[in-house]
Amino acid sequence: MSLASALLAVALAAIPSFDAIVGGVGARPRTESCRQMEQWLQENPTSPEVPRGLLWIARLRAMDGEAERGRPELERVLRDFAGTEWDLRATKELADLDVQERHWTAALAGYQKLADNPQQPWKQIGSLALLQVRPQRERYFLFEGLALALLLFGVARLALAARAGLTPWKPPTEILVGAPVIGMLLLAALAQPPAQAKAVQLLALGGAFLVWANGALLSGARWTLPRRILESVLGLAQAAALLYCAVVAAGLWDNLVHTMIVGVE
Repeated sequence: MSLASALLAVALAAIPSFDAIVGGVGARPRTESCRQMEQWLQENPTSPEVPRGLLWIARLRAMDGEAERGRPELERVLRDFAGTEWDLRATKELADLDVQERHWTAALAGYQKLADNPQQPWKQIGSLALLQVRPQRERYFLFEGLALALLLFGVARLALAARAGLTPWKPPTEILVGAPVIGMLLLAALAQPPAQAKAVQLLALGGAFLVWANGALLSGARWTLPRRILESVLGLAQAAALLYCAVVAAGLWDNLVHTMIVGVE
């Protein structure tokens, strides 16, 4: 045996087997497991385990909170194993990733591909996903519109206050009085799970902005009865829109609906 052949044999022997890499995932960092699997795939490009290994890497990266880094592996499965069971698995995981990234068109196309497949359970999986994701997309579009409307509304009120000769850059009394509450909400958010914390932070900061904008303009307003009614309606509308934006942006809409239906446990 030549020296080159001997060195190659030693190198190949040092690469763990597929089953050893998969079976030992709990005993090593996920990044190391991904590195080992990538090395195994390079050394075994014709193995029937290649698509499984690619999906395995993508899932590990998703578990590490880096799902987007697994996209190349999923796209490779689609490209190299089209028309197989692995193609359908990768389509599902890519569509799920696209939902997380709010790539709605790509996500719906992926789920539609599954729904059009005659095989079960893929047809059912795709159909159910379409029923869930389409309303989710509409809720997100509404969230974007309401968030922009609230921002423009607040900016317009600050501009009107400046035009009226008021001082919108100075904190109004409403902010000074509500500052402790806003601070307590932000502190309380630190002890909450990420989604709930995001919702509370959006409510606190968005509410502070709107209170400031309203207070800056209304501090010099003449409070006739029609004006009181109008401002009350506007205040309720702002509160409802802000709550909707916070819940949708934090991904808590389904939790809220479930709680409203079955009640708090």
